Amino acid sequence: MASTAIRERLCTLRYRNLLVRQMVRMKIKTSALLMEAGVSYNKQRLHKAGYFRELLATNPDIDEGLCSPLRLCRETVVRLGKTESALVRSLERDWLLVERVERLMTIPAVGPITALTWALEVGDVQRFYEDNIRPSEPDQARVAAHAETIIYFACQDVDGAYATLSAQGIAASEPKVAYYGMKQTYVTDPDGYTLCFQWPVGSN
Repeated sequence: MASTAIRERLCTLRYRNLLVRQMVRMKIKTSALLMEAGVSYNKQRLHKAGYFRELLATNPDIDEGLCSPLRLCRETVVRLGKTESALVRSLERDWLLVERVERLMTIPAVGPITALTWALEVGDVQRFYEDNIRPSEPDQARVAAHAETIIYFACQDVDGAYATLSAQGIAASEPKVAYYGMKQTYVTDPDGYTLCFQWPVGSN
């Protein structure tokens, strides 16, 4: 199980994820209010502060009855956004995480959220066994603690990975294409971590 310090910071990161989901809901609600009223708007610019103020001030189809819930949605999005940014900054600067996050962000395309997620979901490196001290049977407490963690690997030959795993007697899921276009096969390692080998369909 992860240390208390890591678990506390992981709770902060997961709360940040909750705030993002709430922001998305408020943005969807804003769009729905405008569509229900038949108001034309620029989808790409809607959630930018300047455009939103201009839209409320100049669009004749937006009356005071509609302005009130739209302003409430916008104010909620802004408050959630400020809180989310503050939480991310606090985690990025945290003495326990800053070095690992900086190293992870040297990997191309890895930003602060991916780095924080990796550092906190994986937790203390001591959670992993060295080869010479692995017990003969899995520690069920460790397996249960890792049940929510999925580690993704870029793998150009997903079918080949599946065949190799199966040939070794390892139970891997049959490769399938996810709705977002990634071909994937999943396997659970002896410590309870789920490993996903994936590659975008149609990409060389």
